[in-house]
This record gives sequence, C-alpha cells and structure tokens, in this order.
Amino acid sequence: MIEQGSDPDLRMLFRLRAPLRRTGPTHHYTTALGTRHRDRMAFGGTRRRRPCGGWLSCEGPVVQPLIRRAMSALRLSLLLPLIVLASVSRGQASTTEGVPDGGGGPAARTDNMRRWTIGLGTGVGMGYRMLFRTGPSDWDDAIIRARDELEEPRIALGGHVGAGYHLSRRIGLDAGIGYTQIGWQEPLSYEGFIFRDPNDHEIPARGTFIYVLHYLDLRLGATLTLGQGRWRSISALGMAPALLIAARTRIRSEYSDGRLTHTSREPMERFNTFNLFPYFSTGVAFHPGGRWEWRLQPSVRYGAMRITNGSVAANVFSGTVDFGVWFTL
Repeated sequence: MIEQGSDPDLRMLFRLRAPLRRTGPTHHYTTALGTRHRDRMAFGGTRRRRPCGGWLSCEGPVVQPLIRRAMSALRLSLLLPLIVLASVSRGQASTTEGVPDGGGGPAARTDNMRRWTIGLGTGVGMGYRMLFRTGPSDWDDAIIRARDELEEPRIALGGHVGAGYHLSRRIGLDAGIGYTQIGWQEPLSYEGFIFRDPNDHEIPARGTFIYVLHYLDLRLGATLTLGQGRWRSISALGMAPALLIAARTRIRSEYSDGRLTHTSREPMERFNTFNLFPYFSTGVAFHPGGRWEWRLQPSVRYGAMRITNGSVAANVFSGTVDFGVWFTL
C-alpha cells in the first residue's frame, strides 16, 4: 500500500507503469501492488487503482519476465511445426526431382507437375444376388430358401476407361466410364421327367437358366499410393452411379449327343433402371519404365439399391480381379 507520505518519485513510477482502461468517462489503472487510488483528470474524469485479479494479470518486476518467457515459448511452439513442414516439403521436392523418368512413376513425380494420368482396365470374377423380403410373409421366406438352394453365382465381367489427378505423392482422384456385366444362374435337370426318352436327342439332358444384367456406370473415387520404387501398393475407394442398359435371361441347353444351344428371352421380372455401386479395390502398381504404370487390383462392388420392387427383392454384388494400364501425361 502506498501511503500519502511515501516518496513522490515512487508514486510517480507506479503511476507511469499503470495501464489505462477506458470505461466511459471514468478511467481506471492498476498498479503492481494492487493499491486502490483515485484522482481527478484535466477533463473532470477520475482514475482508480483496482486490485490485481491474480498474479498473472499483474505487471510487477517479477511477473513481467515470466510473461515474456511464456510469450517467447508460445511463438516458438507455433513456428516450430511450420519450420518442420517446410523442411519436409523441400526434402520431398528434392528427392522427387532427382528421380529419373523411368523409375519414378506417376505418384512420385507430382512435384514436377506430372499430375494427370489416363488409363483403361478390365476385370473378371464372380457375381451374385442377395434376396430379401420387403414385408412379413412366410410364403416369401419359403421362396427365398428355395431360390438360395437352387441358384448359384455366375461369372462377372467389366471394363473401364478413365483419368486420374494426383493431389500429392500418395493421394489422387479418379473418374471414368465403365461397363459391368453381373448376374446369377440356376442349373436345370430334365432327368426326372417321365416322358423323356434317353435316345431322343431333341430333348436336353441338362441346362442352365442364366440371369444377366448389363450396366453402364460413371466411376468417381479416390486413390491411395504407398511405397517407393517400381513396386507400390495402391488402393481405391469410390462410388459408381449406374444405368441398366439391358437385362437378359438365357437358357443354355446340353444334349446327350454333345450339342450345346443358347436361347435368349426377355426376363419375366421388371428390373430397376438406376443403381448405385460403392466399390473398393486394393493391389499393386508396377512401373516398368518411362511413364507407364501397370495395376493389378482385386475389387469388390455392391449394388446399394434393389434391382426389383416385388415382395421378394434383391441386391447384386461382385468380386473381380482388375488389370489396368495407366499413362502419365
């Protein structure tokens, strides 16, 4: 507490070091000792010394160095991550620029502005459907059980062309147009027919009832590339809106004399035109030299929308092994 008989120089020192805070016509200032003081200003206002709210809010000779040190540490903590990021980015740029054209590949030369790629691919695998009922019904449950026992997966085919853009050495975006053939089949046997004569070659000995759906899709996805050198890991995740361009049913008949015939017909069911296929693939990428890249990626696709709207509906899905060739522009 500063008394009235104190040294006037000491009072002036505390008065000069006291910060002002304007709150309307009255102005307050606080000293390091927390003393309360009020005096008239030239324009008739008042000054008031308010006690310290705590040792961190004071500006004494002991606290000020601590505050300055804390501010310096805070600035250093903010600048240090920026310095590290800058050094890492410069190191990546120097290593990327030193990679020759034959060994870097598309993902390693993004700093040289070779970010765009074009490519095409094809895939083969197996496809199937998943049945479910849209309402409670014992009859529909019996139909689903019977079809699950008779029907089986069928070969699935596909192909696509597209373009890619590398956002960084690891992350990129892909877009393209693709074709997918997916379906299922049901084996048929005529051995139980009473009127079948084994010597009659006009009656098939066995057959297969095949369901085939043909889709044209637009693929939009993101890619992740890991590793260095000629062999790398590559994965893709995306979504493919698809249009049903054709739905066919086909009967393949085998006769006792070795003949094989195919008969196509319109399906009895009415299939929905639009579908949405989320997809995921992961595999390896190989850079043989130059700007070429070869990819081998197992892929899974699932039709998120039902293909029929009856009491027994279905979703289709497939798993394929895709082989593609990409070229860096």
